[in-house]
Amino acid sequence: MKIKKKLVTVSFILFLQSCTTSRPEINKAQIFPLNNYSQNIQRFINPNSPDYNIPLISNNVILEKENAYKEHFFGEQSPWSDSFVSGILNKQNTDSIYSVEKFLFQKYRENCDTDNPKSFATNLKPYTCDWFDNQILRNMDLNQFEQKLFFYKNNRAIATNNISARTFPTNSPLFYDYRLAGEGYPFDMLQVSSIWVGTPLYIVGKSKDKEWSLVLTNSGFVTWVPSNKIALASEKFIFEYQENVKKHGLRVVTQPHSPIINNSGKIELRAYTGSLFPGQQQEETNKVFFPISLENGYAKFITAKINEDKVSIFPLSSSPKNFVNVIQPLLGRPYGWGGLYYYNDCSQELRNIFSVFGIWLPRNSAYQYQEGKMIDLSNYSTQERLEALSKLGRKFVTLVYIKGHIMLYIGNFNNAPLVHNNIWGLKPADNSYRSIIGQSSLIPLLSSYPENPELISIADDKYRPKFIITYLDELPNNGDSVAKVLK
Repeated sequence: MKIKKKLVTVSFILFLQSCTTSRPEINKAQIFPLNNYSQNIQRFINPNSPDYNIPLISNNVILEKENAYKEHFFGEQSPWSDSFVSGILNKQNTDSIYSVEKFLFQKYRENCDTDNPKSFATNLKPYTCDWFDNQILRNMDLNQFEQKLFFYKNNRAIATNNISARTFPTNSPLFYDYRLAGEGYPFDMLQVSSIWVGTPLYIVGKSKDKEWSLVLTNSGFVTWVPSNKIALASEKFIFEYQENVKKHGLRVVTQPHSPIINNSGKIELRAYTGSLFPGQQQEETNKVFFPISLENGYAKFITAKINEDKVSIFPLSSSPKNFVNVIQPLLGRPYGWGGLYYYNDCSQELRNIFSVFGIWLPRNSAYQYQEGKMIDLSNYSTQERLEALSKLGRKFVTLVYIKGHIMLYIGNFNNAPLVHNNIWGLKPADNSYRSIIGQSSLIPLLSSYPENPELISIADDKYRPKFIITYLDELPNNGDSVAKVLK
């Protein structure tokens, strides 16, 4: 499979915080009656079905996708690769790191100290120009990125903790005006994503106070992270990492909040679904090499273990049984804007799930749906979209994409397609309130919901101009028409 480079641009940063077309107005929020819909996935997947333990993805496809995943994670398409990093560092004009960082700063600083401020703090008061200029811009030290940037092997690094990736070198949240529809808490505009422990990184630069590092991730975006949550990856460390993977394979965490236990029996930290570590021994599923930071700032492996029911040899077989076991622990977890508090938004939810099965998905839903064979249903009516999905959907391997949101098709139940997604909520056509779902959930796709017919359907042809399904059990194509597929 040809591996595509998806280089970061400012459009990625602005779009990354997706699944957000339905944020609530203050005091105008309702709770969607999710209790009317079972959140037990085992109710919908029959364990006595003949295919319950049979992989849904062929060996040839999964092998190609697994190899592509490894290339993205620690290979030639990763932050440990000279060619990959140089491709990002050499971007010019508006796509350069300097230009993107400067643009984002100016975007959020806009209208500070005026009667029409744009950016607000947790106390509901607007941020001042002084805060932007003296606490943020000065610490960003943008001049270091204005010169030509080069790859330095000594700048390779690894996450030694779970990390909240930030637009600026600060943990202070930034909200748009809480008085406006769909703004305010919990939508921290500086929250970019979560980065799991054990993730390879590349350090582009550091803040003036050295407490923050601007890093390049394996998804191709550049973000600020706390310097004390990463460690430098020496040539020896990277060699050990890659050799251990060759000899013993990778291990992948299959449930959220799974304890990583060191040799003293103490919990180092808790890992989340999709986290990857080199295995210790080929025959030992739950023993891993775990990265820690030494006093000199370099990474070192220690031996650790994970409970056997929370980890698997990578990749896990793509059977319905295994999808059920991976998805069920995620259901009910709160929606996490940009991975806030290590919860998931729509694209991070699917990215974590498919990491378990060896399928690389980008961080952005607008790129995720391009990772398999696509069928564009955008020109169809709401009802035609639902009927086509019911007929064409393949359980657990079909993505459903609308602009700003992505879902996973589970199957057909009660004459409607059922999807798994992590979404904030739904809204009516007049945008007057939000009906909050606010969690990882199972929900049928209906033309309208009987509990509240005012709510716009996720499949609505008028308000959702894009509606594309993607088969992840096939390799990418340029898109097929429904007529061609139904022949």
